[in-house]
Formats: sequence, structure tokens, C-alpha cells
Amino acid sequence: MLYCYQGPEVRYRNVDYPILLCASRVPELLQIGVKDDGLFVGSAVTLTDMLSFMQAQVETLPEMKTRFHSSLVELLEQLSGVQIRNVASVGGNILSDRQSSDLRTILMAGGCSLTIATSSASRMVIFDPDFYSENGSPKLEMDEVLLGIMLPFTEKDEYFCWFKQATRQGNDSAIVNAAMRVKISPDLDTIDDSALVFGGFPGTARIATHTVANLRGRKWEASLVDEACASLIDDFTLPQGSRGGMETYKLSLALGFFFKFYLTVTERRSLGSGQVDTNLSSSGLHLTEKVPFESTQLFQDVVDGQMAIDPVGRPKAVQSALEHATGEARYVDDMPPAKNELFLSYVSIKSPHAKIISVDFSKALAVEGVVDVVSAEDIPGINFVKDTGHNVFSGEEVIYSGQPIAGVLAVDEATARRAAKLVKVDYQELDYVISTEEAIEKKCFYPDDLLLEKGDVDLVFQNADQTISGEVKLGTQEHFYLETQTSLVIPGGEHGEINVYAATQDPNGAQMTTSAVLGVPSNRVTCHTKRLGGGFGGKAMSAGSNAARAAVAANKLNRPVRSVLDRQEDAIITGRRKGFLVRYRASFTKEGKLQALDWKIYANNGPWNFLSDFSYLIIRHNIDNAYLCPNTRLNVILCKTNIAPTEPLRTVMSAHSVAMVETVMDNIAAALGLPAEQVRHVNLYKSNDLTHCDVRLMNVTVERCWQLCLQRSDFTARKKVVEDFNRSNRWIKRGLSICPVKYNIHMFQELAQGSALVNIYLDGNVLVSHGGVEMGQGIYTKLLQIASRALGIPMERIHTQNTNTNAAPNNAVTHGSIGTDFNGPAVKDACETLMHRLEPYMRENPKGKWEDWVNSAYDDRVLLSATGYYKVPGEYYRKDAAGWDIYYHCWGAAATEVEIDCLTGDHRLVRTDIVMDVGDSINPAIDIGQVEGAFMQSYGLFLLEDFRMSQSGEILTKGPGTYKVPLAGNIPSVFNVSLLHNSANPRAVYSSKAVGEPPFFLGLSTLSAIKNAIGSARAEEGLTGPFRLDTPAVPERIRMACQDKFTKKIPVPEPGDTKPFFLRL
Repeated sequence: MLYCYQGPEVRYRNVDYPILLCASRVPELLQIGVKDDGLFVGSAVTLTDMLSFMQAQVETLPEMKTRFHSSLVELLEQLSGVQIRNVASVGGNILSDRQSSDLRTILMAGGCSLTIATSSASRMVIFDPDFYSENGSPKLEMDEVLLGIMLPFTEKDEYFCWFKQATRQGNDSAIVNAAMRVKISPDLDTIDDSALVFGGFPGTARIATHTVANLRGRKWEASLVDEACASLIDDFTLPQGSRGGMETYKLSLALGFFFKFYLTVTERRSLGSGQVDTNLSSSGLHLTEKVPFESTQLFQDVVDGQMAIDPVGRPKAVQSALEHATGEARYVDDMPPAKNELFLSYVSIKSPHAKIISVDFSKALAVEGVVDVVSAEDIPGINFVKDTGHNVFSGEEVIYSGQPIAGVLAVDEATARRAAKLVKVDYQELDYVISTEEAIEKKCFYPDDLLLEKGDVDLVFQNADQTISGEVKLGTQEHFYLETQTSLVIPGGEHGEINVYAATQDPNGAQMTTSAVLGVPSNRVTCHTKRLGGGFGGKAMSAGSNAARAAVAANKLNRPVRSVLDRQEDAIITGRRKGFLVRYRASFTKEGKLQALDWKIYANNGPWNFLSDFSYLIIRHNIDNAYLCPNTRLNVILCKTNIAPTEPLRTVMSAHSVAMVETVMDNIAAALGLPAEQVRHVNLYKSNDLTHCDVRLMNVTVERCWQLCLQRSDFTARKKVVEDFNRSNRWIKRGLSICPVKYNIHMFQELAQGSALVNIYLDGNVLVSHGGVEMGQGIYTKLLQIASRALGIPMERIHTQNTNTNAAPNNAVTHGSIGTDFNGPAVKDACETLMHRLEPYMRENPKGKWEDWVNSAYDDRVLLSATGYYKVPGEYYRKDAAGWDIYYHCWGAAATEVEIDCLTGDHRLVRTDIVMDVGDSINPAIDIGQVEGAFMQSYGLFLLEDFRMSQSGEILTKGPGTYKVPLAGNIPSVFNVSLLHNSANPRAVYSSKAVGEPPFFLGLSTLSAIKNAIGSARAEEGLTGPFRLDTPAVPERIRMACQDKFTKKIPVPEPGDTKPFFLRL
């Protein structure tokens, strides 16, 4: 048999194919041409060539003959990427054992036939589900080859459509796909023949057998839809717990797709005769066409008279932008192999909680190229990672699936990974808890609930005029940085010296962890970090663990050791954002003014009670967002579960905290029948207000941001357009919403410091070292701009090599958007020290050049190197009642318009307008990029990124094939960003503000707009008032929230012992 789906099998299933054949050079498999009854395409023809051929035929042949081929062209244009289509073949797609395939579904519905051949004979088979066995493999003999496929022409009264719904628009695997063909008698208006094929249900593809039989001879009229839906329910109802889950949603898609098919065919047959109601016709189409992308970026220009060489306030490209564009930017794994270097691959088990009985390394050690193994027994120091509670290697007990037990060391990566899979671990399963709901049921909590109460909440509710209560679940999120956890550890050879090259946000933490694990003084360990391929908080703690494991191995063998997690390993071993289950009550006036909020928040905290106080403080300071509420009660319960330890992720828990109160705002508006923007606006903070944490707010700019956002988005006029659109369209709805943001720049006082080292060389060039880590946020570039202004020389004469613990010791982790706030003043301080030393020479030789002054100072034996240091002045702190230090606040607003397909739950972002207060921007280009990136990552959290685990604790979404992050196609069609003018911040360097995390909250405008659109759909069915929408609001949740005649037809699963196929955390 020719062709197999080899890539994933080799990469992830450890399958070895000793012989590979290239079919693209076999002439018999490359035939392509027009036949009497259709188009023939050889099995080795690439999808690109197939697409080009079919496009040409669709353009030249009569329309009625190519209706099937037109749909096929539309599918191929969206199938995978151009690079894949250039090498993938139609035969490879047909013969692979993948269960899901858009192409197979449409080919089966088209009535295609396959030509199968041996060396002596050939045969023709109809391409249908019977071509595949139960395990998905094709029914071919070992000596048979697929020669090609015949794609038949359609007839005059034959119509064809295909549909697909995925988690994310664009290049993505289908949840359900469908292809439908019908032939209608022109005289009797009855169905002569039809094919309804669906993918996404168990099996390779499924034909709606009962429905097809029932449709034969039926008249093509509106009543057909209800009858077909009843038959489809019989064909596709799945028991709860079926593989893939989403049983009810998948059935709703089947019904919705058929309804779309009916309307599309009816429209085509009517040719504008008005046979289809205009407010229904949109359901037969996709979401409205995406307009060409457009955007504006507005920022404040520098003041008149600013020197041309002064780069502060000017949009400058990131220092290494060209290197990134050309692929020359070096990351840890780009470093060439060191002499005698080994690769470390980890050993783990799938069980989320188990007692380790024994570990047998014998088979792994027998593999050629394997040098040794490493485990907890090889740790000379402590088996503990600084500040996390993580073990370096698990010794006697595993407390989450994927926790590293040991490692295999080999001469190359492939050998190490292959051998690690051969290690046999005997273990005893122990009781475990995965979900928050199960933790609540079993009362698996960490001690000491975290409480706050401001005002008399109970009294307010006793006398309340208006109240709502509810529950919402806010899901977790992966960091999904492009560069996975990576470390290279090179022993120094003397006195226990060791160099750690780590992709870490916390070089100091990696240094101290390695020191403690190896049992050597910290002055023997140097950590180097050039740059990160993304961090988002995920390389603050896990990076130290990864470096420590490599260090243990390097120490044991006295050889360099490299550890690079692949994408699946990274997803399994490392932690992610906390997920929450929130129960709330709200009291408010008839105008929507908040009176009291009562929160009970359950956090899925993982197996260690790490940073619980920090978690609580983050939640309590952000649960208000930008809204004043005089009475607040907050109860945070941390659930003990057997998932990978949760870790900070951009804004830590702030984003979810803000999502909680924005949920309440939407629901108050729904309960009162008021516009959500009106309810939000009436509750906005003003300067001098006191928060529920007793923090006095100063320089509040949220009203300015709000009004400017309304103005620039043309909100009022567009809202009327949206309402008119919704009145005219039953199944496509639009929503428009505006949300504010307040972000607290806060820290523990001991971390509010930064240091730097600035060296001037005799040629006048300058090297700047500091404790900030470059992870794509542009900190290196901003600090070069600061140094340029402070020294009065062009930015091009200043350079930063990397961040290391020799040049900048004891620095805090780069996090929380405050890297520039702390390291920037330290760089400025060092530069000002140097300028003070150079001043005498500048006065003596005012017409001299920079190099002249530098050399004169050197000749006078003046030190041309200076350290800089900064700590946040005590008067800048505003402590709350718990002693939490508030530095300053960032403000902003975003208005977003969305469009949803009520029959599928699909959506697109139509337009977003953002106004963000970033103070006086040091670099508007970088800051606007940060605003845009934060918005899209937030959109991913709340609408796309659907993390799933099995009931047994195994992660199901381990990579881009199953875990969907936003792509370029998800960006709003119109995306406008404005930086607020005249908003200087006296508390940060050059009057700037933090920018990496504060705009993240603005992504909630997408979720609110989605709710607005769903509300319009529900109103069509007479459903008003608040409704629950958990996050991420993936298509399944959007579709099932809409509620209509189709969802009402679907039988409700009876409660039983069967659990859902997957869990959402």
C-alpha cells in the first residue's frame, strides 16, 4: 500500500520507517485531465497542482457541470497552508489513517470513484465510508496502489455545498464538516437523489443514511427542513462521553448545516425571485466577507525643539528587528553544540497521582548513543526549585500527569527521546482530583480562605431594590510561547563553576536554584540570557526547573547538557494560568449604579499552595476593574488538584478578576434592559475615589479614554447600524460593546529595584548591561533610548549584549510590565554618573567630539564604567489595608464590534478601537505593538484557547493541532489604536507608564460584544435577561447560548454515570 501519514507518527508515536518512497516521481500517479464524465486527478498530484487544474476547469467549463468542483476549489483554497499544499497529495490525504478530513467528506459527497491497481490488474471502487476499516485505515491489500480519483461532473438540476465549523476561523481542523449534494426533478420539484456526508462524528466520515432515504421523492419545500432534522437526529445522536465530546453541539451543527444547505439551494434555484425571506438568506452563507485589513496608530509627537539624536518618544524599530526577520536572531537552542555535549530527555507517566514503586532504565541504557540517566538520587543539593514548591525530579510520588521522574542522556536529541520512552516505571495509582467542581464536591481546599469585606454587604442586600446572582466559569490559558523551555548548562571545570544559558525571565532565580540544587555557592554559577522567544510569565519559574535538571545532569557527568522541551512536553510539564469558578451576587439601583458585590471565587490551584497570598492580593485589587462599588465582600478559596502547578501568565489573575466584574456589568444591563455602555459609564471611577482596598485614586484618566474611544469609534452611529442589521438578519447577528480598564502597577517593596552597568570604550561606543530580560517586549531597545538621551549620543553607538548575573546581580524577575520602570532609571543613573565624570572635559573642549572627551577622561585616569541603581521612592507607594504597595495606575478603553453565526457559533471581529494611557511613551511603535498584542492574546483567552484534559488527568490539547491561539486572520478587520495624549506619569522614567499587561483587559470588549450579539439572537426567541456564558466562549458555547428552534429539537442527555469525554479547567 502506498502513502501513510508519517510525520506525526515519527515525531510523537516513536514509529520508525526504515524506507521511504517519494511518489511525486512516478509518472503513472501524476496523471491529470478532463474525461467525459469528470476530472481525473492522479494520487500523487499535489494539492496545489490539483487546485490550479480545477480552477482552470471551473473558469472554462459550464457552471452547471462544475458545481461540485467549485466547492472543491473553495475547500482547497482554505486547506492547510501553501507550503503544505505544495507537497501534500490528494492520495496521501485519502490513504492516511486520520479520522478527520475535510477533503474526504467533500469527495464522498461528490460521488467520486477511486482507481486501485496492482502490477497486473486494476479495479474501480466508489469512495465512501466503507472504503475504511474501523480503525480508519483504508481497505487495500499490501500490493495495491491508489492510481487516482475521478471527480464527476454535476448535472443541470444538481446542487452541491460544503460546510465546516472549527474552533478558529482559517486553517484549522473541523469540529464538524459536511458536504451535501441534491438532484431535484425540474418537473415534479422532488428529490431524485441526494448525498449528505458529515465528518467529525465517530468514524472517518458518516453518511446520513436514514435522512437520505427519507428525502428521496420528497418535495423541495420549507417543511422539508423539519423532517430532515428529525432524521438527522436519528442518524447522529451520540451518547454522552463519545470520543471528542461536544455531542449536543455536533448534532446542532448537523441540523444547522442542513438548514443552510436548504436555503442556499433554494436561493440558487429562485435566482432572486424572492422565494427566500431576505432576513433568512444570510444563514445560507458564511459570515459576511472580511474587508481588506485597515488600521491606524495615533500617538503624541515629540515636543518642538527636541534634539534630533534624542530617540525618547520616537517610534523606533526593536534593536534586533532585522535579525528576527531574517532568522539570524540567536536563541539558546541556536548555540552550536559544545564539545561532548549531551541531550537530556525526561521520563514521566500519565497518571496524575501515583506512588512510584520502581524505575527500570535497562532498555533505555541499552540503546546505542545513550550515555547515562539522571534522577533525584543524583541531586547533590536540595531537590527543590526556588520560590515554587517544584521538585527538580520526583522521587517517591507523582502529583500531576507529566511530572518529570528522571532523564535520559544521549549523544543527540532523537536518541534521547527514543530511549526515554523505553524507561519502565511501575507505580500505584492514588486518588486524584482534576476539576474545580470535583474539588468543591470533595472539599479539597487549601487551609485559610482569603477574605475581604468593605462596608456592610449583608445590610445592603437586605434592603436591595435590584439584585442578580449567578455563576460563571473562567477557563485557563497556555503560555504558548514560540520558544519552548530551553537550557544549555556547561560546567566550568574549576571550583564547581558552571555556566547556565537559559531561556528565563529570572536569571537570578535560575542562578540561585542551580546553586541550591548543586549545593555550590551562587558565585560559582553564572546565568546568561540573550533573549526569549516569548515568555508571558511562563519562563519565570519553569525555566529555573528546566535549568536545574540540566545542571544536575551536567554536574553528574561533567559534560555540557542541553535540554529543549518539544511542544507537547512543554504543554505537559509546565503550568498555565489558573482557572476559576465564580459565584456572585450584585445589588444595584434602577440606573445600574453598583451598591454591593458579593464574591465567592474558587481557584484551581494545582498540587502546591504556591503564592497563595500573592494570588489573593492580585484578585482583590482587580475585582473592581474601573468601577466604584461602596460595599464589597470577597472570599477566595484555593482548590487542591492534581494538575501541573499553575503559573503566572500575562496579568497573572488580574484578567480573570476583571472578567468577573465585566460579567456582572453585562448581566446588570441585561436585567434592567439598559445598554451595557450606560451601566458601565455610570459606575466609572473618578479622581480621588477610594477603592474597596482603601487606595486613593489619583490622576484618573479613564473618563478621557472612554469619551475619546466613543468618539473615534463612532460608537453611537455604529450602534444604530448594528441594531438595523440585527433586525434584518435572523441567523447572523452583530454585537458592539465598549469596556474600560484600570490596571494597578504594584509590587512587593523588596522587588521594586533595578541595577545596571554602563561601560564606555575608548572608541566612544557604549555597552549597557542591566537586569531586564528581552522577551519581545522591546526592553533592550527602550533602555538604549534612555541611555542615548542621558549620554547625549546617537542610539546606534550603544549596545546591549545579553542579561547575565555577573554584570547585573540580584535583579528581580522581569515581569508585571515593570522591567523598564525599574531598570530604566538604573541605566539613567549610571549614565548620569558617567556624564558627571565627563563634564569637566566637555567644558574644557566644548567643540570637541564625544570620543575626544572620552579619551581625555581616560588619559586623566577617570573610570569610564559606572553602576546604576534604582529603588522606588517611598513616597510613591500607596499601601492598601493589607500592606500591598500600589505604584500607579494605567487606564484605557476599547470598543469592539463582532459578528456571529447563530447556527454554528462562528464569529469574526469586525472592528476594534482602543485608547490607552501609557503616559509619555518612550517608544510609541513598541507600545502600540504591545497594546495590539495584549488585546489579541486576551481575545485568545476569552474566545479561542480551549484547554482540555481527560477525566484521567491527561492533557488533550498539547500543541497547535488541538490548542488554538489567534492567527493573523483573527485580527479585527479594522484595528485602530490611539495612545492618550498629555498624560505624563511623574512616577516612572521620562514620564512613561507600563504597557505590556495593562491593555490585556481590553480584550474583554470582544467577549462583551459577543454577549451583545447572542442577546439579540435570544431576543428572537423571546429570551431576555442575563444568561451564562463561560470562557473561553468557543463556538460551541456561543451556538448553544443562542437557543432557537433547532436547539430545542435536540434531545437533552439523560443524567447517568457516563462522564464527559473531556474536562475544561
